[in-house]
Amino acid sequence: MITAESEGKTGTADIRVIGWQRLATAPTQTWSAVSSTFDPQGQAVFAYLGIDFRAGSPEIWRFDLRSGAWSMIPASGHPSGKYRQVRYDPAGGGRFLTYWDGLGQVYGLSATGGAWAQLLAGSNSDHYYEGSSFIDPHTGRLSLLMGYGFGMHKNTLWQFNGSAWELRPTTGTPSARMQPRLAIDQAGQRLFAVSGHFSASYSPTDVWELDLGTMSWRVVRPDGQGPPAKFSFAGYVPSLNRVYVYGGMLVSNGVQTDVSTGRMWYVDVQSNQLVELQTAGSTPGARWSALGSELHYDAGPHRLLLVGGLANHTANWDMDIWAYYLPR
Repeated sequence: MITAESEGKTGTADIRVIGWQRLATAPTQTWSAVSSTFDPQGQAVFAYLGIDFRAGSPEIWRFDLRSGAWSMIPASGHPSGKYRQVRYDPAGGGRFLTYWDGLGQVYGLSATGGAWAQLLAGSNSDHYYEGSSFIDPHTGRLSLLMGYGFGMHKNTLWQFNGSAWELRPTTGTPSARMQPRLAIDQAGQRLFAVSGHFSASYSPTDVWELDLGTMSWRVVRPDGQGPPAKFSFAGYVPSLNRVYVYGGMLVSNGVQTDVSTGRMWYVDVQSNQLVELQTAGSTPGARWSALGSELHYDAGPHRLLLVGGLANHTANWDMDIWAYYLPR
């Protein structure tokens, strides 16, 4: 049974009782990191097993939210090398986009399968390794935020314009880092960046908002006052104007602990308030996310979808799907 959020209070911190439901188990076992992307119109979640993380060919699996069934997308000609993230792009009837992790060549694949097609040739760069990708709702472009390369962390934003990568200047920019977790406000054309990684001795725990129309940043929760975890799952819920954050690797006083967590929070974007949620019943458990994964907002059932994750450094990556049902 799904339990909606109910009001409560403990001490000075607001507490909510929440409920989860497991929608699917993994269709296959894998050592591969599982990133995910979402087609809200087609009611499908896609799990990507990138080639850099496993022997053999990469795979994209489709989970139909209507039928509750997994199927593998038939594909050939996947590029060789560091292609770690896939984004679903609704343009042109629906397609997947992947790019060299670091900035470089771009490939596309029809959402129904077929052969991967090269969209951008040329040399590959490792200057922006492990940045986070998204489709910009303002420009409709594949975008890459932050990253690391050749001894330097980055706080840049690059976009693929169809023929080249171009740098998009921003104002009020956050500190440089790699692996921020992202949440997108599609209608409001805003990006939220949560935490990230700088080094084993320092990881920022903050939340930032980028207006994709004006390209201006503002801090929502400053460093040390955001959810105390990195490598979490993050997602935005428009009707509540909240950024939800689940799991991750705990950070204490800016230092990573290597301890996975199953804690959950939300940030109220209007008030900037941070609330930790108290979990009841079955949950996804302690896990952290692969780069390119998020909490996908499914508007009809008013829920967040979580795909995969890793419990600890010695475990296999999972490929299950969980739903968290939001209050109306």
